[in-house]
Amino acid sequence: MRTYEDLLAELVTERLRLRRWVPADAEEYRGLWLERDPRSLRRIDAEGRPTAEDIRGWLLDNPLAADPGLGLLPIELRDTGEFIGYCGLIVGQASLDEPELAYELAQRAHGHGYATEAARAVVEAATRTGRRRLWATVREWNAPSFRVLEKLDFHRSERVTEDAERGNSIWMTRVLDPRQRPDIGRDPLLEVHPIKRSCFDASEQKGSALPSTGGAGLPACRLTREG
Repeated sequence: MRTYEDLLAELVTERLRLRRWVPADAEEYRGLWLERDPRSLRRIDAEGRPTAEDIRGWLLDNPLAADPGLGLLPIELRDTGEFIGYCGLIVGQASLDEPELAYELAQRAHGHGYATEAARAVVEAATRTGRRRLWATVREWNAPSFRVLEKLDFHRSERVTEDAERGNSIWMTRVLDPRQRPDIGRDPLLEVHPIKRSCFDASEQKGSALPSTGGAGLPACRLTREG
């Protein structure tokens, strides 16, 4: 069984801060559900679930919103502290050894390059854990997410998950070079704060406290517009 460093629980870039979830994020988090494309798998149902209280319970149970050693982190603007979405690594449809990159931004935050900036920080942090490859699954109609991933040197694999109702999911991938693991802690634009936990084989792990197809109840890499 391979072992990895934990994904860092806090990342700071030039404009953004990625951190742990707190119960106060529940309302904003639910707002992302409300904005989702009708073709998305996870949306607010006819009974209004999940409620903010449901989500608050998930966040209390799992402040990193992912399997042990990974993390799906809220994104906030450094200047104002405004919550604008999340980004991180999840097992999702992939594996603990080769996890998925996932992100979702509020519509008001689209078009500013925030998804690219946050995801780049997560990819660099993933390299630091010792992993060799990342995946990302994107619905075939989600052109903005393809643009983000291409900027991060992801490319299309031959793997496709077919879904006639919601659109096929295209598997994007990127190989990480462990010989070029960035010294994130010395980058003045990317400060980090590690956490220490044991790391388990994927077959031994319990699912995330958040119901999901790929993490936190969210379709991976969901955007509608991104600069």
